[in-house]
Amino acid sequence: MPVPWYRSIRTQVLLLLTAPLLLLFWLLVVHTKQVFEQVQVENLVQSVTTYSQTLNLGISVHLGIGNSVQQLAPFLNEFIGSDVDGIDYLALTDEQGELIAKTPETPVLATVAANLPMTPELLSLDQYHVSIPILLEGDNVGLLHYGVSLNSIRQASQSVFQRFLGRSLLGLGLIVILISTLAIWGLLRISRRLQGLIQRSRKIAKGDYSVPIVDNRRDEIGVLGHQMERMREAIRNRIAESNESRLQVEQLNRNLVETLEQLRVSQVNLVQSEKLASLGGIVAAVAHELNTPVGNALTVATTFDQKAQEFSRALAQGLKKSILEKYVSDSILATELITRNLTRASDLVESFKHVAVDQTSSKRRRFNLSDTMEDLLTTLRPTIKHRPVTIHVDIPDDIEMDSFPGPLCQVVSNLFNNSMVHAFESSDTDGTWDITARMATAEQVTLRVTDNGTGMPEAIVNKIFDPFFTTRLGQGGSGLGLHIVYNLVTSVLGGTVSVDSEPDRGSTFILQLPLSPQTLNDNTPEQPVTA
Repeated sequence: MPVPWYRSIRTQVLLLLTAPLLLLFWLLVVHTKQVFEQVQVENLVQSVTTYSQTLNLGISVHLGIGNSVQQLAPFLNEFIGSDVDGIDYLALTDEQGELIAKTPETPVLATVAANLPMTPELLSLDQYHVSIPILLEGDNVGLLHYGVSLNSIRQASQSVFQRFLGRSLLGLGLIVILISTLAIWGLLRISRRLQGLIQRSRKIAKGDYSVPIVDNRRDEIGVLGHQMERMREAIRNRIAESNESRLQVEQLNRNLVETLEQLRVSQVNLVQSEKLASLGGIVAAVAHELNTPVGNALTVATTFDQKAQEFSRALAQGLKKSILEKYVSDSILATELITRNLTRASDLVESFKHVAVDQTSSKRRRFNLSDTMEDLLTTLRPTIKHRPVTIHVDIPDDIEMDSFPGPLCQVVSNLFNNSMVHAFESSDTDGTWDITARMATAEQVTLRVTDNGTGMPEAIVNKIFDPFFTTRLGQGGSGLGLHIVYNLVTSVLGGTVSVDSEPDRGSTFILQLPLSPQTLNDNTPEQPVTA
């Protein structure tokens, strides 16, 4: 942006140089005027003294040759007519003040003030009036009155003053021109250097740091140029470092994205592994539990087969009524036993099938909360068959949910396994594990999972939902069980989870779940389990 001429350094310097000169010239003029006024006063004093001496001498000569005072009128007129420069009139009075002789221009003597103090203020008047005694051999014979013209003195002084003023103005003009020329020459050189710095600074402002700033003179502008060059180098180095850092940050970001993607995949795999591990434990427990009804049914079937063979031999030898009645009674009993045990096995298989299907998919559907939990606990109870832990369920039968039973079963299963592993560390520890549900509002249910195990200190409570946090590091703990609980509750089920625990007072996990979460749509596809 160009600098206006009235704001430029050149104009300011010229004003700074010219203003003192003008002030000095004004002071000089004022002082010179005062001096000339003083000179005018001194000239007036000298003129009055000269006129007084000359007139007094001339009158003394006339009176000395025998003329009377009354005979001095021709002398006065002759003196005035001799073109004496500076005297306007002459008049004589006797000792009593009576007018004896005068020239035609003489004013009324009674109306003028004579012998006033000679000051510069008198120079504004037209005449200065003088009255001096006429002495003859030391005697006062009368008074001489005359008027000194101040115009001639003033005109002479003004002429000299004007010549002085003209010469001063000419000298001042020459000095101003010389100083201005030198100042403009110096300012042009400074301006060119400043313009160079301005152009380079504009390039720097636009991001062009390639042109160096060179000014080798050791004055202020040279120092400024040197500092600007240092600034340019510093900025260029900083930009180079910034670009290098940006490239490094971009590379780090790419590495971080890749690492996060790897962690995400690893987490997904770990979650699926955790699901499969949990499901595998349930499979083993259910398989063990199935041994009893299936084994009983097989025993009854084998026994019944033996009874049938005995009945067949008895029939060949001749059937008795007692044998037939006994065979029918045993057949009825065997059928009841086989039916009861196979029904038990079928119920276990059906419950396992529901749980397995739910835990291996995230499909949304309507379900009864109590029935779903009973199916899950049916498959979980066999895992603690030989442990003194009692399971209590208190869930109303009328709680219907339109949600995701698979993630919900996974959450409860993980909380159950967490209690069995951490709350009841010893296999012979007596304990209770309770799950209760109550409607918090018309749209929300509160699910509480409580155990009376060892509990947790606050330091552990604050970290239990963190991924890979475990108190059984190196003992098979992955640190993902409760992290999976937190993610499923908050992201899939659309609820919240919190924990209340103290050492030796057990733990309570509180789940606030909407009956119909809005986190996922109704058409969420099933996610297959991958190893």
